[in-house]
Amino acid sequence: MLLLAVAICARPPASIQPSARVLSEDFFDQAHAAQEHAAVDASLREAMNGPRLSMGRLETLVDAIHADADRASPKVLDEARDLRVKLRENMRARTASDGKTPTLSASTAHAADAALRKAMQAGEIEGLMDAIHANADIASPEVLDHARALRDELRDRKHAAAAAPKPYKHAAPMATDSSDVEFVIVAASPRSASTAVAEDIADHRCSISFNEMFNMRPGNLFHPQSMRRNARGCIYPEGAPCTSLPGGCNSKWYHQRLHHMLPALNLTRNAWCGRPNKGPDASPVASCNGKCVVAIKMFGPDMFRTPASRQVFDSYAHSFEELIAYKGTRLVIVERDAVDDECSYNYSRKSGMWHGGNKFAEHAWKANNCQLAPSAQFASAHREWYAWIRGKATQFGKKAFELPFETYVADEMAARQKLHALAELPAGPEFKQLECGHTPTLHQYRRKTRGGAPSR
Repeated sequence: MLLLAVAICARPPASIQPSARVLSEDFFDQAHAAQEHAAVDASLREAMNGPRLSMGRLETLVDAIHADADRASPKVLDEARDLRVKLRENMRARTASDGKTPTLSASTAHAADAALRKAMQAGEIEGLMDAIHANADIASPEVLDHARALRDELRDRKHAAAAAPKPYKHAAPMATDSSDVEFVIVAASPRSASTAVAEDIADHRCSISFNEMFNMRPGNLFHPQSMRRNARGCIYPEGAPCTSLPGGCNSKWYHQRLHHMLPALNLTRNAWCGRPNKGPDASPVASCNGKCVVAIKMFGPDMFRTPASRQVFDSYAHSFEELIAYKGTRLVIVERDAVDDECSYNYSRKSGMWHGGNKFAEHAWKANNCQLAPSAQFASAHREWYAWIRGKATQFGKKAFELPFETYVADEMAARQKLHALAELPAGPEFKQLECGHTPTLHQYRRKTRGGAPSR
């Protein structure tokens, strides 16, 4: 899954308001859409109950379907199409029973087929619908069936494109590293100390971690497994910041956040950074001179394992690219050796333990189940994910902070200082949070992955 650990260096809340206004215009106009569906459905039903003479009724219904196919509800549209088929069959049966078999010339049928084929080659829904409407009664059944099948396919594509979340209206500028930091993305894999890295960024009075806000798994995304109680309101928010958004955490807009990462973070940051207090004294905006950095984890390897998962990733890649390119975004790339990464990942999937747990039991499982080389699928996905994220950093002029797993666990405090510098967090004892508890993670244990015993 793609997870994003973002450290937010926030601006004053007022600077974020325009994003909320634009998103409301785009995503919360469902009442108007419902009214339009109802009006079009009524028009189609009127055509379905139109003239009792089959031919007149058929012509009326065909015209209505042609005019309203892109705006009617699927249920009513299907009913209208079914009736159209029945009316055509009735008309042909009546003609046959009267002994009046249509006598279309070969040239007329050929011309109708040619018109349909031309429209099919053009591949445009409007032109194809016009051609079907004009030639349905004279074209050959085989060509007509092909045309109708393509029409339905094109219409489905059009509906799918219309239903997909639209790109954020105000695309981010080509990024530079000259602006104040607002977000820090921790690009990693699930078992590469990403939680610990994000917590190190967030362990400062002027920052916070939103953990896995962009993961689509069920459950609590803003707080990790085994989180310490005293991390709430300190390293992590007290609750779920999405509750303060329009519609809350169950809104359609929030469920589509993968397709609108930058505005989603802006609005969520606005809600958190504008709260009354982070600690007992003052809010980040007041005590940090307007700075409020939010950290987010982004996991990629799973999205590169299969063609299907890569297709899902590609559907929101533009949104992720926009966040990377944003001038207030910084990027940390945490990479672990693929064989150790897969070994640890498989253990967590098997045990359900992603943080903490019995380290001796973990080591014993790994000693019996891990291989000396990564699987071909994992190695490929691991390689593609890190190539993708580094490629985007280069494309958007970002100087990504490379933090290899082994470097991080060898000297966490030195890494924390560099992470705070990357986030441009102010230094000084007044910004320390001595009572904040960190989640127990694998970086707290010095141990071999295979063979030997773990040690602190």
